[in-house]
Amino acid sequence: MKKFFAAAGLAALGTITTAGAGELYVGADIGLSTLKAGKDTSTPAGLGANVGYTLNPNFAIEASARSLGTLTEADASLKVTALQASVLAIAPVTNEFSLFSRLGVGRNKLDLVYQSGFNYQPPVSVNKTQALFGLGAGYQFSKSVMLRAEYSNLGTSTIASNTAAVKITQFKIGLNSAF
Repeated sequence: MKKFFAAAGLAALGTITTAGAGELYVGADIGLSTLKAGKDTSTPAGLGANVGYTLNPNFAIEASARSLGTLTEADASLKVTALQASVLAIAPVTNEFSLFSRLGVGRNKLDLVYQSGFNYQPPVSVNKTQALFGLGAGYQFSKSVMLRAEYSNLGTSTIASNTAAVKITQFKIGLNSAF
């Protein structure tokens, strides 16, 4: 098994070196998150920032930080943020247009704050690491500017045994700038 991973690592290194120097990029996006807990659904706006490295025309690695919004009810509010690392598989359709898929891992943070009142409870914060996936498309306006749109599923997190699980998805659109 160790030999297999060593061979896969050398193959990946060969892909990187034959692709040239690659490109570093940064980006920002705005999205519509869906936070679904039991019967309650909220679709707040979310913001994200990313930094990535294009290994070759078909693969990139990316890290991002996201504020996914807040689900608010009469007696509590739930704020969701995430840190993510992922690999993108890119399929160029034309010189300007491409499709991509994302596979990675995300650390979702859920902060539950109860409103003051008769049944007041202390705030609860939960971090959960889980797999994420996404599908999207990109349009290259110039060598250094790309518009991207993507749908991502960030998994399901539970705050406590007596609360509903929160399913987190997001549709986002943003710009990336390469160096």
